Amino acid sequence: MTNTALHRITVDFVSCDRQTLPDLLGRALHAQVMQWLQAGNPELARQVHDANLTPFSLSPLRTRSPRLRSGDRVHLTIGILQGDLLQPLFAGLCAWEQQVCSWANLTFKLERVNAIPGSDPRVQASSYEAIAAQDTLGTDVELRFHSPMSFKQKQGIQMFPLPELVFDGLRRRWNHFAPDAVQIPELDWGGWVAAYDLKSQAWKGQGGVEIGAIGWVRYRFGDPYIQDYASMLARFAEFAGVGRKTAQGFGYTELVLKRGRGSAGQKPRPKLQPK
Repeated sequence: MTNTALHRITVDFVSCDRQTLPDLLGRALHAQVMQWLQAGNPELARQVHDANLTPFSLSPLRTRSPRLRSGDRVHLTIGILQGDLLQPLFAGLCAWEQQVCSWANLTFKLERVNAIPGSDPRVQASSYEAIAAQDTLGTDVELRFHSPMSFKQKQGIQMFPLPELVFDGLRRRWNHFAPDAVQIPELDWGGWVAAYDLKSQAWKGQGGVEIGAIGWVRYRFGDPYIQDYASMLARFAEFAGVGRKTAQGFGYTELVLKRGRGSAGQKPRPKLQPK
């Protein structure tokens, strides 16, 4: 039986020297996570490597200033979309503790892993079933994008997070990993952007320059049934990220909860069934 748990953990590192952190180390960080998985469970790591959709997402390395001194801390957040990854990933991380990680001529020592909710505000644990059972967020859903977010659209790249791009992309990832009982049917989202504060940003990475949008967007959905699904997927976005290359640190997403919303929100309605 597939483990349907969702996790978001953080990994803290200490800079080994004076060094300047680039905007993105996406490929190197992805390869590092795969090394940790390999150390914990080689067969599972092979399955993840061969999978069509990667069952984890990453944040960029986060710190107060990109100009690091020896001893400065940086933080990585890992979203886990397939519960059976947690134990081997944690085993690989424990085996790596106090070892030096080297990425693009930068060196860091792995200091601490935070996997217990409450140990760090970014750490979370849930499941597909638990998210599906939560109260609706109501008419408005607000997402904040902390790293460049974009989408493949026909032959080009779309940077503006239209509702159908954000929520249908999340729906496809949800349905790939979630159990049958909480699958989400294909929907006409019928929502619109009620407010936003976005800017395009070019981030330099190992593969060149990536351009995407960062900032926040408030989506509005008039149909109560669509509101339920949008609420589910907005919560899922904190684990999965939004858009392209989420396993390389792009589209790192936070659900913005207003006072009086969330667990004290409206009660969920029966979910719309596929026709």
